[in-house]
Amino acid sequence: VTTAWLMGMHRFFYNEKDPLKEGFLLIPPMEHETEDVK
Repeated sequence: VTTAWLMGMHRFFYNEKDPLKEGFLLIPPMEHETEDVK
């Protein structure tokens, strides 16, 4: 995971009304299990 990738994710979080809901959708399953989020 590169710094640019992390920065991109943060930008996406703050650009969305639902940062958690929208952000988790882009986070790889390896870091956050999709089943746990649902």
